[in-house]
Amino acid sequence: MANLTPSMEIQGRGWMADETEAGYQRVSLIDSDLVFQPLMSSMYNTSITGTATISQQSQTEGNPFGTMDGLLITVPAGSIASPQSAAVYFQFMGRKLSLAWDRFRGSNPLPVTGWVDGKYFSLDNTMKDVPSGTLGGNMFANMVSAPVTLKDDGPHQCKLYFPMDLAGGVQRQWLIYGYGVEGRFGVTPFAPSAIRRYLSLTTSFQSVVQGTYGKGIRKLQFVNMTSGGGLAAVTVTIETDSNVYPAQTIAAGGLWEYDFGEPVQFNRSSGAGTGVCRVKSDTAGTGMYIVQRMK
Repeated sequence: MANLTPSMEIQGRGWMADETEAGYQRVSLIDSDLVFQPLMSSMYNTSITGTATISQQSQTEGNPFGTMDGLLITVPAGSIASPQSAAVYFQFMGRKLSLAWDRFRGSNPLPVTGWVDGKYFSLDNTMKDVPSGTLGGNMFANMVSAPVTLKDDGPHQCKLYFPMDLAGGVQRQWLIYGYGVEGRFGVTPFAPSAIRRYLSLTTSFQSVVQGTYGKGIRKLQFVNMTSGGGLAAVTVTIETDSNVYPAQTIAAGGLWEYDFGEPVQFNRSSGAGTGVCRVKSDTAGTGMYIVQRMK
């Protein structure tokens, strides 16, 4: 597993044989202090066989590093006569590589496979519940090391290969968040992003945190877009911890923003109470955008 937190350890936390003629007395440090790199547009190339697709994602909330980037690979069912597959290529510097992805997405048990400079690797895509031993799915907030031995700093080329499920005969998906490489080449981490969600207000209080509206809420942006018999002013009200803020009137076509100062974590409860943020408007349909950090 990869550790992305800089360490002051004097002794390495893990070692592996580097497969040289020196045998097991010569070892190399297992992935440590890697820097996450998202797979963004222009950072990779693709190859498609059949009708498989590779789509760039910009709001992958499961990304444990908060950048929300990712590649969604969809490979339909196929046959030997009509094969389906997809491949992703990218280059990197250094002697270590790790990958981050949404493990067991859609109950997909097929591994993440690939090559680095022609050296093959396969990474388990499943997770098991410890007490029952049954398969389950939940993203671990870390990366998995690609078990390949690289004897120089590169540049190296990695190819990720996603085949059809010939035995199962069903469509399979993988969501790849990115990869980790050594930071000693000047690679810098990407800052976590913010996401903005839209919520149509009602005349009754409703919770700001609904469904997947999680993580820290930084701002609430209210937009008066009411129409009908003509634009009119609206009044919006915020409630946190059962305390009602002074109502705010927004002119026709106007905007008002409330900034909490930093991302604040709220409970998912729909009723009033400690740790709950709710909002309402005197005119149904008033727009509100929720600005939240994903990490």
